[in-house]
Amino acid sequence: MDEPMLVVRASATQDFIALHRSAEWHVPDPDAAAIAIEDSLFTVCVEKDRHCIGAGRVVGEGSLVFLVQKKAYQTFILDRN
Repeated sequence: MDEPMLVVRASATQDFIALHRSAEWHVPDPDAAAIAIEDSLFTVCVEKDRHCIGAGRVVGEGSLVFLVQKKAYQTFILDRN
C-alpha cells in the first residue's frame, strides 16, 4: 500500500460528494458539486493507492478574499471550523 500523498488537482465530483457524506456535511447534488470544484481557485487531493481519500480547496473572488474550505479525510473531519 502506498503512503498518502498530497496532489495538486481537483477531486472528481463523485469523490467530492463521497467526502462530504463521509464527513457528515451537507451532500450537494452532482451539478452543484461540479460547479463548486470548477469555481475553486486552488484544489488538492490526498491520494492513497490512487484514490482520493481527502480534499481541500481555496475559494474567493480572486483578488482580496481567499478562504480555505473545510478539509475532509475519509471518514473523519480534520477541521470542523
